Amino acid sequence: KRAAKLVANIRTDLGEPNLPVLFCDYEMNASSDLAPTGPVGTVMIPLIRSLPSMVSKLAIVPTDGIAMQDDHHFDFAGQKLWAERGVEIMEKQGWLPWLPQAQ
Repeated sequence: KRAAKLVANIRTDLGEPNLPVLFCDYEMNASSDLAPTGPVGTVMIPLIRSLPSMVSKLAIVPTDGIAMQDDHHFDFAGQKLWAERGVEIMEKQGWLPWLPQAQ
């Protein structure tokens, strides 16, 4: 509910009620206590994955195979890969208004 309220507030503040949102999936290569099967991951993953049902035009960017610089932060190459995935999602959803839409 907090994420939905945050997105609604940002959209209102920007005057963009249909602004798309990219949300990071849980860091699937995280390790130690932050591993997906650990105490944090098992709580956060279902919450993150429920967001598209609560917030319109929200997509979750997958993190499978993204390299880490430590136990839960993407390295530079990982940040680049995440951004590429995000742009691909936006393109597939037709959320890039400056690009011609496929007919």
